[in-house]
Order: sequence, then C-alpha cells, then structure tokens
Amino acid sequence: MDRELEIAASKLLKRAAQAGVFLSYSQEKLNFKLAAEVFPQALKNEIVANKAALIALLKHREPDRNDALHPSRIVGSNGGVIH
Repeated sequence: MDRELEIAASKLLKRAAQAGVFLSYSQEKLNFKLAAEVFPQALKNEIVANKAALIALLKHREPDRNDALHPSRIVGSNGGVIH
C-alpha cells in the first residue's frame, strides 16, 4: 500500500472511531459497529470512497485476525456491512 494512502486510511479509521464508528473486515467486506446513535452520512461517504484502502490497512494491522479497533464495550447494537 502506498504510504500516503496508508496514512490517509489510518486517519480516517481514527476519525471513524472518534465518531463511534468501529470498522472491521471479514471475507473482503468492510463491516461496522456503532457506539453512537447515528452513522454520520459524510463520514459514511468518505469510508465508502476509501473502502479498498481501509480493508488493506485493517489486513496489514491485524494479519492474524479479521477485525481491528474493536472497543472493549460497544454501547449500541447497530452494525452492518458497508457497501
């Protein structure tokens, strides 16, 4: 992965977590869990636009697991696949 793309994806992953959106991947799909009540549309659009880079970053960070950045406790039960 290009270093600049990796940095941008890392910053996006961090911003998502700060907004209560926790991203993971499984079987080449980008998944999310919400700790917040809403998934901000602008953030969702940015995640969708950078989906491939986020999956690559998550794979690189967690090569032995199929997810990353999951908090010890997710308050909300909302979750799904990002298309």
